[in-house]
Amino acid sequence: MKRKIFKGLKFLGIGFIVLIVIGMIFGGESLDKIHIDSKHLKMDVNEEKEIALIFSPEDAHLSIDDFQLNHDGIVEIKDIKDHQLIIKSLKKSGDVTLQYKDNNIKSNAITIQVVDQKALAALEKQKEEEAKEKAEQLAKEKAEEEAKKQAQEQQQLQSRQAQLQSFLT
Repeated sequence: MKRKIFKGLKFLGIGFIVLIVIGMIFGGESLDKIHIDSKHLKMDVNEEKEIALIFSPEDAHLSIDDFQLNHDGIVEIKDIKDHQLIIKSLKKSGDVTLQYKDNNIKSNAITIQVVDQKALAALEKQKEEEAKEKAEQLAKEKAEEEAKKQAQEQQQLQSRQAQLQSFLT
C-alpha cells in the first residue's frame, strides 16, 4: 500500500515538474502594451527592413500571427528578433497598414509604402525625354517662324528698294 501511494506521489511530482517546464517554455508573461516605433515607412520592392518594437513586459511572448496587414501581396512579416519586427516587401508596389492586435491589446498602426524605384526612375527618365523632345520641337518651330518672318521682311525690303530704284530712274 505504501508503494502504491509512493508511486502515485512520484507520478504526481513528475507531472507537476513537466507542467512547470512547459509553462516556462511556452508561457511568457502576457503582453500589457505594445508600440511600433515608426509612423511611416518607405521601402523599395524586394527590400528587407527591421522595425523597432517597444512593449512591456520586456519578456512577453509576441507572435507573428498577431501582426495584421490590411493588404496581402505587398509586404510579408518574416520574424521577430531582439525587439525588432523583420519585414520584407514583395514585388508589388502599394501602401499597407501594419498593426498588432491580440485580444484587448492593440498597437499603433503604421503605414508602409512600397515603391518600385527602378520603375519610378524609368518613368522619370521617360518624362524628361518627352519634355526635352517637346522643348526641341518648340524651339524648332520658333526658329522656323523667325526665319519665315525674316524672309518676309527681307522680301519686303527688296520690294521697297526695287520701288525706290524704279522711282529714281
